Order: sequence, then structure tokens, then C-alpha cells
Amino acid sequence: MTIGGFHLFALIPTEAAYAATLPPGLENGQVMLLPAGDLAAVAQPVSGGFLSRLQEGGAGEAERAWLTERLLDHERVVETFAGSGPAYPLGFGVLLTDPAILKTAIAPHVGDLEAFFARTRGRQEWSLKFHLRSEAPRRGDVARSARSGADYLAARRAIPVQRAELETRAREVVDAAIARIRPLCQAMIARDAGAAPEAGLSLLANLALLADADAEQTLVAAVDIFVQDANSAGIDIPFPGPWPPYSFRPKITPATTT
Repeated sequence: MTIGGFHLFALIPTEAAYAATLPPGLENGQVMLLPAGDLAAVAQPVSGGFLSRLQEGGAGEAERAWLTERLLDHERVVETFAGSGPAYPLGFGVLLTDPAILKTAIAPHVGDLEAFFARTRGRQEWSLKFHLRSEAPRRGDVARSARSGADYLAARRAIPVQRAELETRAREVVDAAIARIRPLCQAMIARDAGAAPEAGLSLLANLALLADADAEQTLVAAVDIFVQDANSAGIDIPFPGPWPPYSFRPKITPATTT
């Protein structure tokens, strides 16, 4: 293979102890470590054609499927390293053409990266969302249950009031749940937005949690305790994870991406 460059997965401290056997990379390719002073980049040498295919993407179904599979490959490698020690996970598609400039490109961010490694060592990220089931009654259903036109109009006018009362009660449940879960987390990020998974659901809260990996069972059990109360208040609580601490990364932009 004629190397066209490198696909990067993560940055790690060089002194960290990792598994002796590196995981397979994209399309089961060879993963390697590129030294950069006190840090190293988890990387995979790839051909020029492979780089072009990653960059160009494609609208066809076959190309989308190929990119999805490579994204899953990327996540598997990142999760392997993050599970073995501190790692700064890079997003999919970070490409490096010249390893010689890696150390210089990372140098301005070494302090931020070392602080991130210290903060996230032995910890993992969870996502905690609160969705309110809020589908409005259909006009036909309201009309069929009304005894008169006046009843119908009154029922229609009452819907926004009922909706506001429901949301107020739901937010009280959410606030209580967050207060209960906060002491179990080393950090918590509240996002202002997020997509609901389907119609009839509205997002009340979208949180990223940073918690100790060895306290996973305690965290999951704590969430399970308030799920039942939330469900009775019309709230769904997705709690996926754990993941590498993507949401808690310092914002750095190495000058080595193409």
C-alpha cells in the first residue's frame, strides 16, 4: 500500500499503560502510535485512495453504508483506548498527511490535554435525557366527546392550560431527579437543545454526565429509582452509555487536519 496519510483516532499520554495488542482499525487495518513528545496519536496509515474516499463521502446508498461502517470502526478503536486509560477522542475523519508536524501542532494544547486526562482518568460519559409525552388530543376525538359546541370550544381552549400544568409538574420531577443524581457525578453539562426521537415527545432536559467507571452500578441504580416516578408524570428517560468523555473535551483544533 502506498501511504497517502494517516487517519487519527485519539490522543493519549505516552506514559499510560495500554493493552499490548492494538485493536484493528478501519477495515481491520493496522493501528499504530505516532509519538508527539509527551503525547501520542492513535493512528492508522491509509492509502491516498482511502483518504479521498473518506473526504469525498458520497450520496449513494453503498457509499453511505461504507462510511457508516468506517464510523463504527473508528468508535470501536476510540472506546478500546478510552477503556484502557485516559484518551482524548477525536471525531471521525481527522486526517494527517505529515507526522513530522504532529508534535508542533499539538504543542499549544498540551496543558489543556494533560488537565483533561487528569479530569477524566477512570471516568466515562453518560447521556441523560428527559422527554415529556405531550401529544395534543385530536380535534376529532375532542369533538366526539363534546356534548355541545360550547363544550367543544371549552375543551379546545383548555388544552394549552392543561399542557402548561403538565409541563410544570414534569419540570418539578426533572429538577428533583437532577438534584438526586448530581452528587454521583464529577461533572454535568446541561445542553439547551436536542432532538426528540419521535413525534409527541418534547425535550425537557438534555444532560451529559461524567462519572467514575467503578461507580457504574450505583449510577444506573440511582437513575432506575426515579424512572418510575417520571413515567407516571408522562416523562420518558433515555439513559444511554457509557461512552468516552466526548462532551468534556477541551476545544482544540490541531493544525494537522486536512
